[in-house]
Amino acid sequence: MHVDFLAVKSDEKVTTEVAIKLIGESPIEKLGEGKIQLVKDFIEVEAFPQDLPHDITIDISTIQNINDAIFVKDLKVSDKVEILDDAEQVLVTVVTMAEEEVETTVAPVEGATPAEGTTPAAATEEKKEEKK
Repeated sequence: MHVDFLAVKSDEKVTTEVAIKLIGESPIEKLGEGKIQLVKDFIEVEAFPQDLPHDITIDISTIQNINDAIFVKDLKVSDKVEILDDAEQVLVTVVTMAEEEVETTVAPVEGATPAEGTTPAAATEEKKEEKK
């Protein structure tokens, strides 16, 4: 295991990533019309060490419609903190419930029969034979 300790000078700006924290509740989620999706969970900022925020909070209760989004340019931070990420980058979007319900499993069709000459048990036995 290896650890590096770095000294930070209080009179020099540092560049770091600050976590994004979502607060509030969106009316879209309350109504079940969509789900809030955090696209990026951190922001790159530059500031003096004593001015660095622990996290940046985004109030998602402002999202009223399916097409609403929150961009980097919408963030409110101290004048002492400079955001380095692209101002047009999307941070929070709404995923419609139709997009959310993607089927990942295939259920067996009732009345369907296995391929000719095979049964589920026979297929398992064939696999055992192949391993030998």
